Amino acid sequence: MLINDENGPTLLSWRNDPHAGTGWQVPGGIVRFKETFEERIGKVAESEIGREVRFEPAPIALHQVILRDRDLRGHFISLLFQCFVPATFLPANIGLAPEEAGYPMWHERCPANLLQVQDMYRKFIDVGGGVKEHANR
Repeated sequence: MLINDENGPTLLSWRNDPHAGTGWQVPGGIVRFKETFEERIGKVAESEIGREVRFEPAPIALHQVILRDRDLRGHFISLLFQCFVPATFLPANIGLAPEEAGYPMWHERCPANLLQVQDMYRKFIDVGGGVKEHANR
């Protein structure tokens, strides 16, 4: 999900795991059996940022990703949906330090340490500026 507020910044979350590595990512999840895209967007929004998002009905990007050197999580289809929250939205970050997995933060530009597997989304994130200090710890 590409989550923006009315002023343009993108909400990214920190990830640190053996499958994707360490860095910033666009929030997302795996569509489950018999689950619609709309249901998955709602569940990811609630679990990763704690609120509903408004979103465009059609994805803004679709990519097939094949990581031939992997046996686990080596092939997936990635759909990017444009999502919106009000400019007043502050991620709670309760109990999370900036280097902990799941920590969300607003970004005006794409960070250099975007997860490599998500590099295809760099052009959607890079809207100019710096980091918008919205963190509410």
